Amino acid sequence: MPKQTVKRINKAQIIGIVGAIFTVVFGITVLKLAGTPIPAATAAQAWGVMVEHGYTPIDGTQIYIENNPSMANDIKRNITVDQDGKRFEFFIFSESKVAMRAYDSLNRKLSETERKYPTTNVETGGSRANFIYHGIKAGGEYYYLMRIDNTVVYAYGDEKYAGELYSMAKELGYIWKN
Repeated sequence: MPKQTVKRINKAQIIGIVGAIFTVVFGITVLKLAGTPIPAATAAQAWGVMVEHGYTPIDGTQIYIENNPSMANDIKRNITVDQDGKRFEFFIFSESKVAMRAYDSLNRKLSETERKYPTTNVETGGSRANFIYHGIKAGGEYYYLMRIDNTVVYAYGDEKYAGELYSMAKELGYIWKN
């Protein structure tokens, strides 16, 4: 009868197997998060956050249509605060591809600002399925531009208001880091 040998697994092989399992689990988690859509805020939520911060929002939908007649069928709601040296706008569009076009248009304005003034704190992101973000500090002003699904948030103001604008966007769920 032939002698049977038992193969032993050495420490390096165990570490390799554990590492492979960890890599697979981590990869699946990252892909799941990247593919999981973030829920967009509603008009009522945006209005509420603006009021909670002491502002008097207006429904700027008609003004937006008057200034952008080609978007009359695409804009569903625009809620705006423009007071005390800061502006916070929340848009709801008919569909996400329209919101992306609006985001791109506003982002071109931010790019012009970046070319015009020295900029610091340039932040961009877009690691989730339906989310993209751009924030800059330029010429003493802070600018935040975010899109989730069919909504866009555009906020800007003097740098002394950066924290407040950031906080409002975070309360709406458009920023989730500290």
